[in-house]
Amino acid sequence: MASTLFSLRVAAAQLGVHHTTLSRAVRRGELEPDRSTPRGHLRFAPESVERYGERLRSRRLGAVPRGGEMEAFRRATLLVASELRPDVVLQRLAGEARRLVGARYAALGVMDAAGNIRQFFTEGLTAAERTALGPLPRGRGLLGALFHEGVSLMVADISSDPRSSGFPPHHPPMRSLLGVPIVDRGLNVGNIYLTDKENGEAFMPDDRHLIEDLARFAAAAIRNAKRYEQATNQARLWKALTRVSRKIAASTEPRKV
Repeated sequence: MASTLFSLRVAAAQLGVHHTTLSRAVRRGELEPDRSTPRGHLRFAPESVERYGERLRSRRLGAVPRGGEMEAFRRATLLVASELRPDVVLQRLAGEARRLVGARYAALGVMDAAGNIRQFFTEGLTAAERTALGPLPRGRGLLGALFHEGVSLMVADISSDPRSSGFPPHHPPMRSLLGVPIVDRGLNVGNIYLTDKENGEAFMPDDRHLIEDLARFAAAAIRNAKRYEQATNQARLWKALTRVSRKIAASTEPRKV
């Protein structure tokens, strides 16, 4: 009797990882599907999933972060847990991303469900440079591809990539890009962008792995920001309703004769 085949999500649950991790493993050829359904859904043999899980565990055991990286993740943990101002958290996480990989520029974008950028936090630009860029990016070109494809990008030459839509006026020159999606509960809620390493070298897979780890903190921060916004709106609504109810009560009180 043939063994039961796993769907992508079931295989991810077996390994305790997000399903996008397995999607990337399939694209890189690290995990081979056993077959696909007529609708194109991949199916995996349990033995293949277990072999990939062993390689993944070995990789994690061997990839102990260096002191500076450990400190960055410690700061990120404390920041998300203790800072109540969402904008401050996201701005500082953009700075941590820049420092982790030694990038000249960094940005963290918060997206809506359609892929439009709602907030954009930058590091490495002067105040004058940021002002000169004008309104928020529209999430097109490589920024849009990162959101819609939902997988990390490493681009050696932005201008030669066919997905690139170019730069707006007054934009500083940038050559290389490392982009990582921020995924919260299966939904892409933002992106982290790094451009041009300070030492002139190309972005490497190790850089990508570091920013993918940091993106988990950013996902938690964006989730907290949404809760904070909802709580604030509810508090304002409650105050408004309280004022209205008091006015109604005052107007309906019986007058003394």
